[in-house]
Amino acid sequence: MNITFRQLRAFLAVANLGGFTRAADRIGLSQSATSITVRELEDELGVRLLDRTTRQVRLTDAGAMLAATGTRLMSELDACLHEIHDIGAQRKGRVLVACVPSVASSLMPAWLLAAQQRLPNVQVVLYDDSATEVIRRVQLGEIEIGIAGGVEPAPGLHYCALRSDPMHLVCPRDHPLARKRMVRWTDLAGQKVVMLGSTSGSHEMIRQHLEKQKIAVEIVLELAQPNSVLSMVDAGMGLSIMPSLAASSKQHPNLVAKRLGPPELRRAIIAMRREDRSLSPAAQALWDLIQELAIEPD
Repeated sequence: MNITFRQLRAFLAVANLGGFTRAADRIGLSQSATSITVRELEDELGVRLLDRTTRQVRLTDAGAMLAATGTRLMSELDACLHEIHDIGAQRKGRVLVACVPSVASSLMPAWLLAAQQRLPNVQVVLYDDSATEVIRRVQLGEIEIGIAGGVEPAPGLHYCALRSDPMHLVCPRDHPLARKRMVRWTDLAGQKVVMLGSTSGSHEMIRQHLEKQKIAVEIVLELAQPNSVLSMVDAGMGLSIMPSLAASSKQHPNLVAKRLGPPELRRAIIAMRREDRSLSPAAQALWDLIQELAIEPD
């Protein structure tokens, strides 16, 4: 069978409106063209769908069956087409995003608030994960957009630099180094240090920098979550070297974050997506918005 969308539209208009004149007005055809179109559908199906008289049009049993099913299917199709149009117009969509905890707690709240206001029908689902997990999930296509810091380029991913994030020393307020405006790297020699673990993008960067500067520290703990590191420093387990976005916490008022340098060590905060896949319209709109909002203040 070769039934066309035009034929089905014409028949349903006649069936629902009870006549060819009103149906023709509804679908924008002449009355004769509407009648011919319905007749073509009947010929294609090999069954009469309408009983026509000079005064009225009545559905046959076959016509009533097609009208009931066809009306439901056409309604679902219309809804689907409208939804696809909305997606294409960036008005509607669901975007999965993963980022490292330091970005989730510092930058993302303002970015997501802006997304709510400027992309009101885009639903953002946010996961906070380690840098290695963010990369893995983007590579596997589990999420569309990933944001991490200090990571090495991974195959198959497209990167966009958002901003830089300097490393700070975190210590208790009563620690001797807390009195310094800027802590020198050499001041850390021999200190006990609580580190972010190897799944953090900044871990290897900090370790290599200490080796390059020939500064020996005593690493007492490595933990995955920034807040866990801060809790250990607050408890007196040691100092920590952390990205500035991870170093501030209202939950630990007894700690201070001090600038480290020279030289100043910075990690790059980057957004990433699959290189071989186009972003959905909603995800592309969010990607563009994040780049706009990530511009560092002067």
